Amino acid sequence: MHFFSPEDIKKNVSKFGLTPERLFFSSYIVWLTFFFISSLTMFDYWFPRIFFIVMRALPLLGLALNEYLNTTFSKKSLFGYSFIVLSGIVAYVSGDYYLFDISVIIVASRHYEFEKIVKAFLVVTVTLTFITIFATHLGLLQNRDFSSIDRSRRAWGFKYATFLAHLFFFMTMSFAIVLKQKFNYYHALILFIVNLWIFAITDTRNPFMLATIYIVFVYYYNNFEYFRGLCLKVAKFLTPSFILTSCFIAFLSLTYKIFGFTHFFDKLLTGR
Repeated sequence: MHFFSPEDIKKNVSKFGLTPERLFFSSYIVWLTFFFISSLTMFDYWFPRIFFIVMRALPLLGLALNEYLNTTFSKKSLFGYSFIVLSGIVAYVSGDYYLFDISVIIVASRHYEFEKIVKAFLVVTVTLTFITIFATHLGLLQNRDFSSIDRSRRAWGFKYATFLAHLFFFMTMSFAIVLKQKFNYYHALILFIVNLWIFAITDTRNPFMLATIYIVFVYYYNNFEYFRGLCLKVAKFLTPSFILTSCFIAFLSLTYKIFGFTHFFDKLLTGR
């Protein structure tokens, strides 16, 4: 058993030039690449089921090993593992197993700089997005049409028309995190133009509005002292707001009735 202690494993993997940090980022990038590819129209036709299982299992095992090498057991680590277990239960009940994957990534990533993780996300997603759009333009990937009488929507190589818009929203946030105070008018303008173009081809309103609001907020935050101070005052209420909102959503789900407030609320949100 001594051979399997964290220190012994670190010594063994270091012989191959593999540190816990490299193990984490390698596993994270492989998982992110696989997640991206699995969202393309070609995935279900080109890859067998076993490939799907292996390409999800390998990075998760790498992340688990990374966590084992880094962990000093504490209340925080216990909370993290409880979070993974809870996410696993929710994933099993809902059938959305990516929720479990993401919980493992969140817990394993706490040992490393957030900015480095965001940069890795940007490198992978921006590169693969350019390749996907170019391949779709050449006709190598199917450009699914989700248009209706009053809406023109294309997926540009992805399975769903909404994927590119939501992905760009996360890219927008990531760019702002990396640029920090360097985020200026030109960055805001470029991001808005790209955001507008994606909205024009996908007609996905929610991420378009969120990205636009985010761009404006970041620009004002960097350039207006009063607005920055106001944001910092409001920020302390944002973290508990996620918990309260989650509890409210759970309450609505558990008390939902075909008539009454919950039904009205559901119709207001167009059945979401």
